[in-house]
Amino acid sequence: MHHLKWTIAISLLLTACSTPSKQADETPKEESVEASKTPEAQTSKTTPEPALEVIAESKNQWTGVAASGARVYVNYPRWSDNVPISVGYLDGEDVAPFPDTSWQTWQPGQDFSQKFVAVQSVVPGPEGSVWVLDTGNPGFQGVIEGAARLFRFDANGNKLDEIPFGDSAKTNSYTNDIRFDLENQRAYVTDSGAGGLFVIDLETKEIHRALDAHPSVMAEDTTITIDGKPWLRGGNPPQVHTDGIALHDGWLYYQALTGRTLYRIPTELLETTVEEATRTEAIETLAEVGPSDGLIAGPDGSIYLSSLESNAVRVYRPDGTIDTLAQDARIAWPDSFSWTSEGDLLVTASRIHQGGNPQGPYSILKIDLK
Repeated sequence: MHHLKWTIAISLLLTACSTPSKQADETPKEESVEASKTPEAQTSKTTPEPALEVIAESKNQWTGVAASGARVYVNYPRWSDNVPISVGYLDGEDVAPFPDTSWQTWQPGQDFSQKFVAVQSVVPGPEGSVWVLDTGNPGFQGVIEGAARLFRFDANGNKLDEIPFGDSAKTNSYTNDIRFDLENQRAYVTDSGAGGLFVIDLETKEIHRALDAHPSVMAEDTTITIDGKPWLRGGNPPQVHTDGIALHDGWLYYQALTGRTLYRIPTELLETTVEEATRTEAIETLAEVGPSDGLIAGPDGSIYLSSLESNAVRVYRPDGTIDTLAQDARIAWPDSFSWTSEGDLLVTASRIHQGGNPQGPYSILKIDLK
């Protein structure tokens, strides 16, 4: 088990917000960009901040979080050799390996048929289950053939689904985040390595790609600056393509991590029967929102943004305004979101910009929206 230290820190004010409906992200029910100039977002405003609570801390880096049933699941990406487990759930002051210890034991060159290779995301599934997105790309060294997969487990650790990405995953693919439309049996996954979207038919398990290398899915020529310091790798700004993704009312929202522009497209145009040219003509350029990692939709269609440069969570409203929901030094590289059953918002702080010398613990924060 992996040790956690629990702390609590409450902010001063509380903002009212509706409990997410079943159309919101992560609940059981649910050519040319150049020709369309990016609209100016309406003046950002700051609302009174809701209560902010650190519910868990870790010495090891995590990215994903999923509140499903009575549990909060987390995952640790294989970006270094210091990965004690790939997937677990909060258990008192520890993280219990999930579905069991054996799934965490893969080593390079070994068989991975019943083991995780390099997990990037965990997302709630129906009836207390959890989806696990395995990139199959440890250390960004390239996808191991057959290792990029999507799993679903029930709360007892029984594997309910396994969907391999197969040839749809390129050598440099990195399956990053995922959203589900269970009513239409579809899942949508971002590829932050090659740039593009995966569309999964959950009934047939067939997968196809959409918007490959389109400008809207590719990194922009920009440098992310956090706490006054540019985020660089090898002296250069990283190029991270489609990363954050959100789903609401038939619209898929997405953004490149090293980008500042939020886009959306109708999900019906991501089907195999639609020509790629038709898709690209339908892309809507919404606003310049700044670099974001994770996205998630709220019940009213608001898109919650992990605002990297501001150590904040911001909200793009349906009317085009942008609110700062919570801003705090502890929100250090907000990575992934998950709604709780009580209508609060969980976010991981993964401190990616601080590299191997984090300036504080990796944490999970709860934003109280009741």
